[in-house]
Amino acid sequence: MTVVLVLPWSAPPIRENDRDHWRQKAERTKAVRAAAGVLARNQRVQRMARAEIRLVWTVTDRRRRDSAAPNPTLKAAVDGLVDADVLADDHHLIVPRMWCEIEHGPTKGVRIEIRELGETE
Repeated sequence: MTVVLVLPWSAPPIRENDRDHWRQKAERTKAVRAAAGVLARNQRVQRMARAEIRLVWTVTDRRRRDSAAPNPTLKAAVDGLVDADVLADDHHLIVPRMWCEIEHGPTKGVRIEIRELGETE
C-alpha cells in the first residue's frame, strides 16, 4: 500500500542550503511537521509497522537542482507522521529508506509518498 500526502507548498520550505535565522527555520520545521500530521490524520492513514518514504519535488523548468536539498523538509514531514501515529518512530528499523527526488511536471509541488513494507523487505 502506498499513501500520497500533497504538501501545501510549491517548493520544499526547508532546504539544506538555507541560511536563515534559527527561529525562521524552526517555524518552517514546525509548519511542515504539523501539515504532514494533519494530512495523514485527514486521510485516515493507518499505522504502519515499517515503511519507506519518498519526497518528490515537482518542478516546471529545467534548472539544475540538488536532489538532496529537500532533506530537512522530508525529516520534518516524517516527524509529523510519527506525531500522527502513522509510524511508531523514525529509526532505521521502522523507516529503512527515505529519500528525495526531483521530477518535471506541469505544476510545481511537493508530495510525500509512504509505502508500507512487509517484515522481510
